[in-house]
Amino acid sequence: MEDWLKEVDVQYPGAKTCQRVGDDNNKKYAEIATKVRKVADGLKQGADTTMDLVKKLNKSVESVSREKIERELRKHVDVMTTEVQKSKEAIDKAREARDEARVLVGCTVFLGNLEELRSEKKKEALKFYTDDLEEKNSVFKLLEWRDLINRTRAKEAEVDMLVQNLTFALKRSRGISNEVAQSLVTAVTAAEAAVERFEKAKGKVKVPDAGGEYDVKVESLRGEKDTAMQVKKEGQIPNKNPSLIPDENKKNETKEPRWGETVGSNVGASPVTGARIREHPEKEKISEIAKELNRVLEEEKQNLKQKKIEEKKAFEEMKQAEIRRKEEERLAEEEKARLEREALGKKAREERARQERATAEKLAEEERKKQEKLAEEEKARKAREAELAKNAKKKKDGSSSPALVHSPLLLLVLLCVLGCTLVC
Repeated sequence: MEDWLKEVDVQYPGAKTCQRVGDDNNKKYAEIATKVRKVADGLKQGADTTMDLVKKLNKSVESVSREKIERELRKHVDVMTTEVQKSKEAIDKAREARDEARVLVGCTVFLGNLEELRSEKKKEALKFYTDDLEEKNSVFKLLEWRDLINRTRAKEAEVDMLVQNLTFALKRSRGISNEVAQSLVTAVTAAEAAVERFEKAKGKVKVPDAGGEYDVKVESLRGEKDTAMQVKKEGQIPNKNPSLIPDENKKNETKEPRWGETVGSNVGASPVTGARIREHPEKEKISEIAKELNRVLEEEKQNLKQKKIEEKKAFEEMKQAEIRRKEEERLAEEEKARLEREALGKKAREERARQERATAEKLAEEERKKQEKLAEEEKARKAREAELAKNAKKKKDGSSSPALVHSPLLLLVLLCVLGCTLVC
């Protein structure tokens, strides 16, 4: 997983650069393509008109009709000269847009590398390792593993989106490049055809004109055409994506991406492998697109570095947060244990107090019952004594009888009984 992330980091800045620059420039290129197509259509229409006029001139026999055609032909030379002059700016911009779009098409090497990193085989392998690590981490709970899993899945989604956007941008660049190239071919072909057809009428246009000789006008048109078109061999412009070939005596190895500062050094060149596409650049000139690509590339490199720093910072913050969380959990557990101990202690104290109260109450109850019993016994004793005293008084106050002789003996027996009762 770490190796896969490192491989992505090698390709990502260049690929993101191509996507950003492509998106920023393709709209401009499309507008240029529309303008040069209109120019090409206008020149083709003018060339067709030239052909029709030359045909009419060749077939004309009557002098009046011939003079009219000659004047139209002479006038049309001026029209075509103006059209060619007006086309120069559009053609220059179109040629520049075509070359720049070709440079962007060369970014397919980044797209191919990213697509390889997201091949079905690598997707399956990455999913296996990610799921396996996640399962293990459900037991071990390691922050490093969780961070790796999160970064991998986030990068997968990011790369998939970049592949989609870059594919669209490169398709537009390729389509615009081919469209502009075809319009340039049409424009150049039409202008050359018009000049050739005008030249075929040399020596045949004899009607005098204040605007100048016909032959001189045709030569002037040729000069304007050569200046405006600046064409060597437009037929060498490829209309499909050519294959990569490595430089001689060099391996097709990955190196630090960078675009050269001339069109010729970039058209069809891979900024990653150094490979070259079989291409025929028209001329070497400072390439604004190369400057823009390198500027954005540096931005993307810095963005990647900054992202790494932020990821590291976020991970450290997560570690510190985890440490704080565990410390808080430890303190919470300790507080919980303390409260539980206090609760148990309180409960034990309350239980002891309850038992002590119960014991005291039991003893008090027993003492109360004992005292009640003693009181009852004392009450009974006093009652018996009172009864004995009452009976003794009655005997003393009554008449003499034999029973009174034995009263001391009876009193002694009664006292013995009461004494035994008290002892018991």
